[in-house]
Amino acid sequence: MLMNFLLYAKFEERRRWLILISYAALLLVASILPDTRQTGDPFQNLLTFISPTLQNALHIPAYGLLAWLICEAANRRGSSPNLSMIAGMATAMSYGMLMEVIQIWVPGRYPSAMDIAFNALGAGIGSWIWKKSARHRSLPRVITTPSIPHSRQPPP
Repeated sequence: MLMNFLLYAKFEERRRWLILISYAALLLVASILPDTRQTGDPFQNLLTFISPTLQNALHIPAYGLLAWLICEAANRRGSSPNLSMIAGMATAMSYGMLMEVIQIWVPGRYPSAMDIAFNALGAGIGSWIWKKSARHRSLPRVITTPSIPHSRQPPP
């Protein structure tokens, strides 16, 4: 099935899915970076350069973008905008929960209910933004001509 998709899908569709999968992989890598603050070597841990408060806040745009990409990919596959929005939000939230569970096995990292909440908030916002922008993109373009006033007046 994957091979058929790679061989026969249009370039634009393959590109859209490649971007989505690459971004999901980037989130995975960011989620499994070990927190090794105790070693004292800042180059071993990229997380030491970002404050914990900012790390938490970054979950919102990160998962918002993931949800937006999922909505876009689902909609281009023929799903309705409402179904695409629900799929994007649910899939991004599920992926965020999976990333938190995976952190159980990462040294120095732990799952956090706050991170799950920020992931869900970002997924909701990203899906909502996609829905609002998709509605405007799907509206047909109507060309209107200015009305010309009639030269004669109606009888009194």
